[in-house]
Amino acid sequence: MVDIAWLPFLHLAKIMQCDSGYDFLEGRPKLKKWQQTPLNTDLASASVAPDFDEAFSGFYLSDQTLLGRQEAVCDRGFSEACATDACC
Repeated sequence: MVDIAWLPFLHLAKIMQCDSGYDFLEGRPKLKKWQQTPLNTDLASASVAPDFDEAFSGFYLSDQTLLGRQEAVCDRGFSEACATDACC
């Protein structure tokens, strides 16, 4: 059940790593090892549209988004939206 609940995050993290080089799981070797288990089952690719990876990367990893430009929200001056700067 935990693997299935985390599958969307693990899948998106893998797409981001492959397409942008940013690794959400960097420095977490046990989590990275666990990530491979559900991804090796092909459940992630079977549960989304065939062009999902391309569509996700085409928008969310484009220069139109903070994620695509690899900018932190705080780099954009939005920290006033946070209750504290701890979110940055």
